Amino acid sequence: MTPFRVIIFAFLLSIVFHYSFSQKNKLPATFPLTAPEQQGISSAILDSMMLFIKNTNQNIHHLTIIRNDHTVLDADIYPYSSNYLHDIASVTKSITSLLTGIAIDKGFIKDENENVLKFFPEIINHNKFSDSLKIKDLITMTSGFACGVSDGEKALSDMRKSKDWVKFIFDLPITSKPGETFSYCSCNFYLLGEIIYRTTQLTPYEFAKKYLFNPLQITGLKWLTNYKGINHG
Repeated sequence: MTPFRVIIFAFLLSIVFHYSFSQKNKLPATFPLTAPEQQGISSAILDSMMLFIKNTNQNIHHLTIIRNDHTVLDADIYPYSSNYLHDIASVTKSITSLLTGIAIDKGFIKDENENVLKFFPEIINHNKFSDSLKIKDLITMTSGFACGVSDGEKALSDMRKSKDWVKFIFDLPITSKPGETFSYCSCNFYLLGEIIYRTTQLTPYEFAKKYLFNPLQITGLKWLTNYKGINHG
C-alpha cells in the first residue's frame, strides 16, 4: 500500500469505525461504559456542556466521548435519535474514498495515479487539462472543474437534473490544472462512484457491502442512486 493510500485509509477509516460503533448496543461491547470520574473527567463539566448544547441550539445530533478505551458519554441530542437512519451527507465522500482505496488494493484499479478519462471512453471532447486528470485529483478535490460551494453547489444541482451525469461533469469548464487548486466539488465523487462500478461491475453500495460494510457490521442503511442505479458517491 502506497503512503497516499495509507494516509487516506487510516484517516477515513476512523470515521467509519465511529459510525459503526455508535450503533445501538455495539458501543458498550467495544468500549465499556464507565463513570466519567473513573477516567479523570468531571461529570459536572459534562453536565454543563450538555446544558450549553441544549440552551444554545447547537447543531449537534449525537455526542460520544471515549477515553482510555471506555465510554464516558454516549448521548443522542433531541430531537435526533440513534434508532433512526441519519443523513450523514458528505461523510459519504469519505466512504467513497475508502472504497476507491479498497478497489486499488483488490486490483480492480491500478493506483491513484490512473488517468480518469481511461474509464470513460465515451468522452471524446477533452483537452490537455482533462487528459491529465487523475483519480487522486477527484479524491483531494483538486480536479480543476468549475464546481464549488460559493454558488450553493449549482453544478451538483444541475448535474442531478441532467440526462447524462458523466457527460455533464466533463462538459464543465476547467478553471485550473488538475492537482493544483482545491475546490469543494461534489461532482468529483460521482465520477469515483462510476469508476468503482465500471471496474468492479458492482455498484458502490454492492461493493461496500462486500468489502466494507459487512466486515464492519454496518447494517440498516440506504444510499441514494441515480437514474442508472449508481450510488451518488
